[in-house]
Amino acid sequence: MGLGPKSVFTVKEARARARAAQQQIYDGIDPLLARREQRALQALQEARTVTFQSAAEQYYHQHERKWSSATHRQAFVNTLQRYAYPVIGKLPVAAVDTAAVLRIVEPIWLAKNQTASRVRDGSRRF
Repeated sequence: MGLGPKSVFTVKEARARARAAQQQIYDGIDPLLARREQRALQALQEARTVTFQSAAEQYYHQHERKWSSATHRQAFVNTLQRYAYPVIGKLPVAAVDTAAVLRIVEPIWLAKNQTASRVRDGSRRF
């Protein structure tokens, strides 16, 4: 198990890290596994904080070449900017549920059915 580069940690700090790892072993904890689990938990926490707007923009950049025309690409962006971002743009993706999508779609469903369908479908992708 690496304790870190010597350019970053002093000998005293490295010894303290080694001692902490040895204590974990004596307590029945695998320090390598514990480190992996901690990193996985941190990655999960970071993923939970991704906002809907950020996820939608990432999706757009990864898939924009698939749309057949510039008009379709721009319609996707405009629809989200006008209807979805003001309501759920700042919400974490994990918090976007059916009720949140309905708050966007219901006011425009009868007057702009195509737009509402596009917003609903775009919201399902995340």
